[in-house]
Amino acid sequence: MVCAFGFIKNPSGQPTLGIDLR
Repeated sequence: MVCAFGFIKNPSGQPTLGIDLR
């Protein structure tokens, strides 16, 4: 799943700025 841009939670639990690929 491709998340939108912004602060998002990746599987590691770290906030990431950009696109999160799940």
